[in-house]
Amino acid sequence: MPAPLKPAEKRHDPRRGAVVRMENWRPATTPKPPHGLLKATKEYWENYWKSKLSQSVDASDMPAIIRLFTMMDERERAYRAYKKERLVLGSQGQMVLNPLAKVMGSLDAEIRQMEDRLGLTPKARAQLGISFTEAVKSMSQLNAALDVDDEVDPRK
Repeated sequence: MPAPLKPAEKRHDPRRGAVVRMENWRPATTPKPPHGLLKATKEYWENYWKSKLSQSVDASDMPAIIRLFTMMDERERAYRAYKKERLVLGSQGQMVLNPLAKVMGSLDAEIRQMEDRLGLTPKARAQLGISFTEAVKSMSQLNAALDVDDEVDPRK
């Protein structure tokens, strides 16, 4: 039988550093979004700053965060234009895919990289060693949840 896992607060991986527990951080204030963002991008901005993840942001992170939301805004603008006209006339008069499709692909790749660097996906948070304690359950809690008899046994 393997040894039981250490509690999250005592774990340390020398390759990644200690687990960062986000529940102890102070609440962040919402900075003004970059000028000229679309309404949808401003909503993403507000949601980001309401999240627990934003509570660990340092002033030195702001250029990367602003760059991410600016790219997200540009991607949304490109998508809106692309959606209106997916096929356009090419240089020889033939129908071709709108070049904005390629722009969106490039922006998507850059946005994914920034999301990973800033821990905006579950996998990225795990790789950065970020843990939200309410998402972590002990083995006994998981087993107790399985033992709850909330349905009638179909075999009876």
